[in-house]
Amino acid sequence: MDREAALEERKRSDQMDIHERKPEERDAFLALWQKCFGDDPDTVQEFLDSFPGCRQYVLAEEGRIMAELTQFPMGDFISPGADGGTVRGPSCWCSYAICTDPAARGRGFGTMITEHAGDRARAAGALSVLCPADAGLVDFYKPMGFAPDFPACEVQLNLTLLDGKNGAADPRPFRLRKAGIRRYALLREELLEHTPHIDLTDDVLRYADLSGPAGQGLWEIVREDGETAGILALEETGDPAALMAVELLAGPGVDSGQLARSAGASCGAHSITFRTPVPEQGKLPTGSAGKCYVQGMTWGGSGFTGWYGFPFE
Repeated sequence: MDREAALEERKRSDQMDIHERKPEERDAFLALWQKCFGDDPDTVQEFLDSFPGCRQYVLAEEGRIMAELTQFPMGDFISPGADGGTVRGPSCWCSYAICTDPAARGRGFGTMITEHAGDRARAAGALSVLCPADAGLVDFYKPMGFAPDFPACEVQLNLTLLDGKNGAADPRPFRLRKAGIRRYALLREELLEHTPHIDLTDDVLRYADLSGPAGQGLWEIVREDGETAGILALEETGDPAALMAVELLAGPGVDSGQLARSAGASCGAHSITFRTPVPEQGKLPTGSAGKCYVQGMTWGGSGFTGWYGFPFE
């Protein structure tokens, strides 16, 4: 029995159904999200409102939501062309906030709803992508056909070691300049010209830029002469002394660790954690701690090594 036939049989035997969320299921949808991830309903609704093109799928058994996910267009897949240019590929549809009611885990509901969303993406000619929330989920998604095509490095730097009292060099050879979504998108495409990546939609960039305090959002990192050295996107951590850059891209010949130190020092932070493409030979910046890991996965991936971008875990 193939997968579609097995799913239909399961639907008949268990009175189970996968469908787009109905208006009357809103409260139950938000409640399961909160139960699994801890986000309050207002925060969840703010996210959903930020992506008007998103689809919310639910797996219901006898009328009760047992699993759910949200799927939205993240951007087009861009790859380097043979002539030195770039090739714009299909849209990438991200499956986000995939969750199953704790009481129903172990019954395959998470697999079913993830495969359902993937089928909908492929039927529309799009790529199905997702961001595993932890390393253990990589092996969970592989049997469904997802490949670990998007590696990343997450690096932590302790900036108190660079306070100038121990003879350290000035950690601020660069400065930050606020970048709107258009400027950020332009610079991002230039910096990723030779790397397979997702050209993020305005909805994704706007969500990253407008939520949270003024210190959050999209930034350009510039040299003393005003030339661009890189870009970064800061995320709210709840602690102004601990910065989190969900994306840091350095220009040619520029050390990502040095950019991060400058950004952290400019904000008066004690530490900064940043995510960046895996450097050559997987070496982390000097004086840092961190890990290289799978940030994003693509259904039916071709084994390329690309950059996912903002994580939607």
